[in-house]
Amino acid sequence: MFDFILTIHILGAAMVGLAVFFALRDVVGNRVATLATQVHRLSFGLFFQIATGSIMAVLTPGVSLIMYCQNMGIYATVVLLTIFVVYKKMLTLGEVSLFPRRFVAGAAALSTASIVPVFVSVVV
Repeated sequence: MFDFILTIHILGAAMVGLAVFFALRDVVGNRVATLATQVHRLSFGLFFQIATGSIMAVLTPGVSLIMYCQNMGIYATVVLLTIFVVYKKMLTLGEVSLFPRRFVAGAAALSTASIVPVFVSVVV
């Protein structure tokens, strides 16, 4: 089970890395038509990576809560910063109405909810 989760977590990280690259490429290239799609990909990737990382932390005995928080914090910072850069670009181009606010908020809420089992498993 752990090996499967680890495999999809690593594959997900590669996919999100590509999504970050393509989002930044679209920002630099002023590709307005694809920016909202990139935000959807980044938001889903944020949830997927934090959820699989949380599952791995629960399945791994003796995982340090500090290490978990550092790993998730670094990952979330990179993705959320990229989403913010896309948002600012859309704002600058006058296309902010196309920014998928609800989708980002939903992904952030689900990501936060997926962290709860880790804290419960460490405390209990």
